[in-house]
Amino acid sequence: MKYLMIALAVLALLLGGAWFGGEALLAGALRDRLTADAPLAAQSVQPLRSAGRFGLRLGPIEMSDEGQTLTAPGLVVYTSLSAPDRLTVDLPESLRIEAPERTVDLGFGSGQVHAAVSPLRGMALREVGVAAQGMTVDGAPLFQTLQATATLSHMGGGAPAGSQASYALTLLLDGLHLRNVAETLRVEGPGQIWLDRLPDRSLAQQEGPPPALTGTQTPGLRITLGDDATARIIGRIEADSDGFASGQAALYTAHAQAFIDLAVQTGMIPPQSAVLVRTLLIGLSDTHAELTEASASEAAGTTVGTPAATPASPAILPRDPMPPPAEGEIRLLLTLSDGQMRLGPVPIGAAPRLRP
Repeated sequence: MKYLMIALAVLALLLGGAWFGGEALLAGALRDRLTADAPLAAQSVQPLRSAGRFGLRLGPIEMSDEGQTLTAPGLVVYTSLSAPDRLTVDLPESLRIEAPERTVDLGFGSGQVHAAVSPLRGMALREVGVAAQGMTVDGAPLFQTLQATATLSHMGGGAPAGSQASYALTLLLDGLHLRNVAETLRVEGPGQIWLDRLPDRSLAQQEGPPPALTGTQTPGLRITLGDDATARIIGRIEADSDGFASGQAALYTAHAQAFIDLAVQTGMIPPQSAVLVRTLLIGLSDTHAELTEASASEAAGTTVGTPAATPASPAILPRDPMPPPAEGEIRLLLTLSDGQMRLGPVPIGAAPRLRP
């Protein structure tokens, strides 16, 4: 036992020396790469020297790109013994972004950004996420909590055409402050995105264009205003054969007036137009009673205001893939097809392009 303990102690010293020596080598290599014309500049690069972590501590930094400059008092970048395939960056308490038109000061109570790769899949990006608390903009509070992750997942049989990768999304944004609004917003829910290629080591080596979005969906993104007013968003949008967004998304709420008031308070809608907007909103929306009546008529072999349909007629098929609103709710349906967007039956403009 005595010799075993001595051997373990020697092994620990060797591993510790390699660990700390590796940090010093990494720090030296990074200093050599931070030349005067590099987009990232750091006044100092030091080994982290933290038990269980392998990384660097960067002194005041400056990053420039396309006329914008980001400065920060420092960053801590590291991986750990328990998860060597995961890189974590501890956000500083403050960041400054300088652009030709404006300078913005960001503050964080705490924050981390992380990325994990899959070594057996060509260093494919397995997960990326951000967690932050108490963010401020120019000293004014922006949100209390942000937690967002994107995790590599199975594409599923219903993946859009041309998809090569899928990421499951989770989002929690709580205590979001809006201008001139006393209540805060909370946004939370799952989602999914599909890409036309898997982000792997070729992305870091800048081989070819970055992955393009082929589709996105959410089974239910919940929005809460204050303590009572809620809304949910359900939808699926994907790129059609011409690259334009195609699909449907629906907003469900039993508190339409609260969200119209929110739009007025934030300046999105002029106060004198609030009543008109509410009338239009209700007019363009579906209600539980309307869809119940339509469903009953279709089940009887007829549609409202139309002659009876044969079993093969499209008239007896579901009117859309979105679930009907609950009793007391309205449903505002956005449809994208053939390069156009419609709110209810009303055309409102061209559909955005998802891919070239």
